[in-house]
Amino acid sequence: MSLTLYAHPFSSYCQKVLVALYENDVPFEYRTLEDPSAMAELKARWPFARFPVLVDAGNTIAESTIIIEHLMLKHGGRVRWLPDDPLEALEVRFLDRFFDNDVMTAMQKPVFEAIRKDGARRDEAMAEARRVLDLAYRWLEQRLEGRTWAAGETLSLADCAAAPSLFYADWVHPIAPVFPQLRAYRSRLLAWPAFARAVDEARPFRQYFPWVRRTGTEANRQTSPACEPTGTQTSPSRQNAIQHPRRNDQQERSECRGQLPPIERVREPCAERRDQPRDRRHQPEADQADVTDRQWR
Repeated sequence: MSLTLYAHPFSSYCQKVLVALYENDVPFEYRTLEDPSAMAELKARWPFARFPVLVDAGNTIAESTIIIEHLMLKHGGRVRWLPDDPLEALEVRFLDRFFDNDVMTAMQKPVFEAIRKDGARRDEAMAEARRVLDLAYRWLEQRLEGRTWAAGETLSLADCAAAPSLFYADWVHPIAPVFPQLRAYRSRLLAWPAFARAVDEARPFRQYFPWVRRTGTEANRQTSPACEPTGTQTSPSRQNAIQHPRRNDQQERSECRGQLPPIERVREPCAERRDQPRDRRHQPEADQADVTDRQWR
C-alpha cells in the first residue's frame, strides 16, 4: 500500500487527518503508535517524533494541515478540502489555524499540566484555558451564524480541524447554552460519519486522560485537576496522545440513549454509520443534534 499513516487514535491532530482519509475513502495502512515498533519507525522518519506522519510512496509528510492538503492534491476524492477560489481558500486556511492555535492549544495546556508530576500550575493553566476558550467560543458564535459548516455550506479543511478541537475543548470548558450556534455546529460535527468513526476508534484509550478515575469497569470522568491519580507514569507516545479531557455531566449521561462503553471494551468502528447512503452524509440533522451530541461524546 502506497500510503502509511503513523498516528494514535486518541490524538486530536491525528483525528484531524483521519477524518480527511475516511471521508474520501482513501486506502491507507494505519500504523498505530500503541505499537512500539511503529513509534521507532516514526522517529526514524521524523526525529521530532510528533504525529501524525504520512508516508506516501517513500516520501515523509508531517504536520496535519500539510498532510490533508497533500492528500487532496495527490489522491483527490469527492470532497476538496480547499476551495478553488484563492480568497475562499484563504478563509479556510485561516479557520484551520484558528481551531489549531486558539482552540486546540488552549484546551491542551491544562491537560499537559495535569500530566506533570509537580503540577504546580494546574489551577493557573485551567483558568487561562477557560479565558481563552470563552473568547474563542464568543467569536465562533458570531462567525457561524447562517453557516452549516465552518466556512459555508460545504465541508473543508477547517471542519477537519474543528471537529476534534471543539469535541475535546467542551470537555475542558463546556460550551455554554449562550452559544447555541456553536453548540449546534459541534453536534453536526459529531453526526459527521467520518468523525464519528474517529471518535469510536478512540474510545478504548480514554483512560489515558490523567483525570480519569476507575470505578470497576466504568470510567468516572472528572473535570478537576485534583482528581488525577497519583503516581501516574506517562510514556512519550501517551503524553502526546493525551489531549482530551472529558467533563462529567451527570444530567447529560442520564439522558443518553445508552451508557458509554466501558474502557476495556473495544467496539467495531462505527460500522452502522459507514453503511448509510452517501447522499445523506452531509445533511445536517438539526432536529437530532442534541441527541447525537450526547450519544457520541
